Amino acid sequence: MHTDTPSRASIMIGGKVFRAVLFDMDGVVTDTARLHLSAWRRLFQDLTEHSDMGNVELSDDDYRRYIDGKDRRRGLMSYLDSRHAVVPPGTPDDSPNAMTIRNLLRRKNTYFLDELGRSGVEVIAPTVRWIQQLRSMGVRTAVVSASKNARYVLDRAGLTDYFDTRVDGIDTAKLGLRGKPDPDTYAEAARRLSMSPSECVVVEDATAGIRAARSGGFGLCVGLGPAENFAALTESGADVAVSDISQIDCPRT
Repeated sequence: MHTDTPSRASIMIGGKVFRAVLFDMDGVVTDTARLHLSAWRRLFQDLTEHSDMGNVELSDDDYRRYIDGKDRRRGLMSYLDSRHAVVPPGTPDDSPNAMTIRNLLRRKNTYFLDELGRSGVEVIAPTVRWIQQLRSMGVRTAVVSASKNARYVLDRAGLTDYFDTRVDGIDTAKLGLRGKPDPDTYAEAARRLSMSPSECVVVEDATAGIRAARSGGFGLCVGLGPAENFAALTESGADVAVSDISQIDCPRT
């Protein structure tokens, strides 16, 4: 999937020329953000009912603010901090029922895979059609995800070959990259494509991802989501916010 061959194909958006488009996965390419939300809610409902933390159930707004777009550990710690909840990190020798960060992260992943097994992977059709158009024109594409399950999800959706490279949660751990909202993962994807950030469009549905793209100096930041999320996306640095990627006018140059 990874290739270092430069591409000269490009598209024009808003009068600017771009040579690559970098996509977040959950909520942008695949309709799996809702599965993550469901898994997180199940986890925090467990904690509310079976721990002494009090009510730590998760609202939509809390999910967007503290968890969405971040890697699993960073999202968990961000939300627990917001509730002033202190949980020990844990060790590999902990019992499965121990209240530790390690166990909570494992449990959340188990819940997500349960949701995925029940629902399968639905794609976000307008985004997939646009990726197909970009690739038919020779424009380079990448997927940048905080998830360690990204390859599995893309394989299940039949989308693995739609991208020239993938940077995911496994790469983040292996390479010591900082996850979103830091720009490292998007910068790594641009590097693998032999592109400068200014030549790349980033498409994101999470404010953490938009902040990552903005701080990384990417040429265009597109926020994708329902209208009620537009204000948060633009405040985080999105150049434009749309509910459907087909609303982006991008003729080939």
